[in-house]
Amino acid sequence: MKKKLNKIYHEDWQVIKEYVKPLEFQIERNKQQVLLRTNALTLVTRKQVK
Repeated sequence: MKKKLNKIYHEDWQVIKEYVKPLEFQIERNKQQVLLRTNALTLVTRKQVK
């Protein structure tokens, strides 16, 4: 996913900050508790003026 975002924001965008944080939460599925885990990616960009 990080590669896809870098490809999209490559030309006219300036990447200011990039954060990758672990994210987890519990849901109930079929009356059973399930723990979902992922890495949340936050990308702060600015469009460059030409």
